[in-house]
Amino acid sequence: MSKELVEAVERWHNRDLSQERIKYLINDGFHFKMRVVDSVESVPVLVVLGVREDGGKVVLGFLAGDRESASSWREFFWNLKRRGLRWELIKLGVMDWYSGSGTGF
Repeated sequence: MSKELVEAVERWHNRDLSQERIKYLINDGFHFKMRVVDSVESVPVLVVLGVREDGGKVVLGFLAGDRESASSWREFFWNLKRRGLRWELIKLGVMDWYSGSGTGF
């Protein structure tokens, strides 16, 4: 069952986004407590929510990053672009303050 779940999540993570008509992006990082080997650690997870032209919302992706940094977000956005997200349709992106925001992102 675990293998099936991992495969389903991978398919979802790699799905084509070219048909999504997204006009707004909401980006945020969350910290989740996760068991890593023998300890529980706070792991940052980056999330991008898209708002479609019809007002519907869709999670475009999430990424467990090493930290909530400019380089992690850059990698995340490149992945969305490779999967076909149409940047020319996006009117506004919203992101709160994050530790890497002063690095020219």
